[in-house]
Amino acid sequence: MRRIAGWGIFSIFLRTAVNFTTSISCALLGKDTIHLEDVILVNHDNVIVIRKGFGDTKIIVPLDVEIQLQINTLYGELNFLHHPSRKLRNETISLTTLDYKRANKTVKIVLVSFLGNVEVVRK
Repeated sequence: MRRIAGWGIFSIFLRTAVNFTTSISCALLGKDTIHLEDVILVNHDNVIVIRKGFGDTKIIVPLDVEIQLQINTLYGELNFLHHPSRKLRNETISLTTLDYKRANKTVKIVLVSFLGNVEVVRK
């Protein structure tokens, strides 16, 4: 296992392996950054579930990985790739990149939080 995230109460760990399935993280508060550059993603069964109370989350995704993002938050702001910034007020949003269904490398990210901003960027 490899430590991926920042200084939250619970850190996020992802298995660096071919058969990546699901990673679940729970945190009360903290600012977390999740780097997916070194994780091997080869199929459509890659799921990351993040449950968080308070704090910002930044997710860095490689250029060749397509994303499906599902967010449920009480109050925050979403910056998803090249889309305009969006304020979230007690709502659930699901966003998908264009080639998600056809791509060889995909990841589904499910994030539930009370208060905090979410930023998804490519690197």
